[in-house]
Amino acid sequence: LIEIKGRDSQDYLQRMTTVQFKTLDGDHVVHGAFLTGRGGVVALGVFLKVDSETFHFLVSREKKERVLEHIEQFHFSEQFTVNDLSSDFAVLGCWSPNDTLSKSLGIHSGLAALNLQRIEFHGEKFLAWKDIRRPLLFWIVIGRAQAVSLIEQCQKNGQSLLGRHLF
Repeated sequence: LIEIKGRDSQDYLQRMTTVQFKTLDGDHVVHGAFLTGRGGVVALGVFLKVDSETFHFLVSREKKERVLEHIEQFHFSEQFTVNDLSSDFAVLGCWSPNDTLSKSLGIHSGLAALNLQRIEFHGEKFLAWKDIRRPLLFWIVIGRAQAVSLIEQCQKNGQSLLGRHLF
């Protein structure tokens, strides 16, 4: 999870990605890519708008350093900061057949794909959205420390948990 935050963050992201940040609202996530100056793809990922000056980019662990280096290389006089939040947050993929997991976590069963839901579950706050290609898959972004209690709660509710590679 990479955070781009500051006065010029939206304009920079509008120029350097495939996403229309001028129209992106805080109620959706959007798939997109960071681009080179010639339009080549640096990395694919998911963008979230936290507020008017703060954006998050979820990217695979393997591409994170490349994105951070790219932003540093092509970031000139813009007023923003870049933070690697990977050690602060966990991203969980939750498979929810018959909506059992989503219901137990408080995720709205009618949530449309890529619509963002902010949830509080047993005092833990997290973000969730439904995958666009796999209707049974929900993505969750939660503080790393809170992820452990969320996983334990899921196990107590009889939910099956899959490791990253098996998943």
